[in-house]
Amino acid sequence: MLRLPHTALRPFIKDLWVADHARPPLRPRFTEFALPDGHMHLVIRLSSDPIRLLDEVHPAGRNYGHAVIGGARAAFYMREISGPTHAIGATLLPGAAQLLFGLSALELANRHTSLSDLWGVQVEVLRERLLLLAQPQLQLELFEMYLMARLPHVKGIHPAVAQALAEMHALDDVRSMVARSGFSHRRFVELFSHSVGLTPKRFARAPRWPA
Repeated sequence: MLRLPHTALRPFIKDLWVADHARPPLRPRFTEFALPDGHMHLVIRLSSDPIRLLDEVHPAGRNYGHAVIGGARAAFYMREISGPTHAIGATLLPGAAQLLFGLSALELANRHTSLSDLWGVQVEVLRERLLLLAQPQLQLELFEMYLMARLPHVKGIHPAVAQALAEMHALDDVRSMVARSGFSHRRFVELFSHSVGLTPKRFARAPRWPA
């Protein structure tokens, strides 16, 4: 299952996904190539086997536990498959590294990093909560909420407000902005007002002269 994230996450996350390959592979253990796509990836494996990857730094392979960050890279790597896999993850956009991990994208580039090294025990707590949910849609919603909970650490304009400002010329009224934001009307107006200094309605009606 692949879908877009909540509006508030879209400046940072391209998509969210969950995959559950229940049938065992034809071979008991094999490796498959993963080609670079220019993006950073976050993966949490929900099946029992840890994530084991092979690359130029670790040609014999290395275990990364059950959660890993794949930095943006220019070279391929290989992942080891040893049984049915069940995992959840996100494709990250530029700027997400500082937001989610407190590191620049350069510090994570061209390598894999165990998520536990950055998030500590929170990773296992999240994984256990995901395992308690039977439906992929519910797992995605919990994963998404966890990522959204990290947004307040960012010192800057809220993503939902930034999107509304960027699209204001194309939106008909405040209700359209609220619908696009994914928040309640009251919460969206509160976020917008604290960031801009005017309510969305008053800001939309204010004349804006060219610079």
